[in-house]
Amino acid sequence: MTQKYIQQKLIVILIVVLTIFSCSKESKINSDSNSGFKKSFTKGPVSIEMTIDKTEIKTSEELKILLSAKAKDNWTLSFPELSKSLDKFTVLRTADSDPKKNTDNSISINRTIILKPFLSGNYTIPALALDYTKGENKGTVLTDPVQIKVISLLPKNKENLVIKDIKEPNTYNFRKLILYTLITIILLIAGLVFFLLYKKRKAKQINTEITPFE
Repeated sequence: MTQKYIQQKLIVILIVVLTIFSCSKESKINSDSNSGFKKSFTKGPVSIEMTIDKTEIKTSEELKILLSAKAKDNWTLSFPELSKSLDKFTVLRTADSDPKKNTDNSISINRTIILKPFLSGNYTIPALALDYTKGENKGTVLTDPVQIKVISLLPKNKENLVIKDIKEPNTYNFRKLILYTLITIILLIAGLVFFLLYKKRKAKQINTEITPFE
């Protein structure tokens, strides 16, 4: 076999190995990913898109909901005020954007909602509303309720679960601290005195006069 043939074989083997590795890694990512929820709702001249980042979260995580609304023909859009909770979720914060006029003369507005669960279990995000008005005409668009699964951080087998005692806060021994501080200061002073005496003695030896005979 020539050296060129061996190099070609090695390149082919390397490409195959990299392909298998990338495919296995991609399949693992897809299996572990949580795609969330996304759906659009339309009523007359108004449409609203609801996006939820996850449909399965842990009790320590937060849930983000994005509502993107759009209306034609100069309809006025507004989100009603939310309560402090949605089902068993706690509403941590809500942010509404200012109405924006698009190039096609439509009006768009967004709302971001951050939720926090308290206990594990099955939660339901209720239908969220968007109001639209134009003169005396008005209406409301509703989203669909969405099921969210909240997973506990505790292990499934709770029979052998051992809860450790709370550790007491660390306390300093001030007597030892003062003693160590004094010892450190004494050592520093002793080292400084020794250095000065050594330097002075060395300078004295250098400045000693030497007789012409020596």
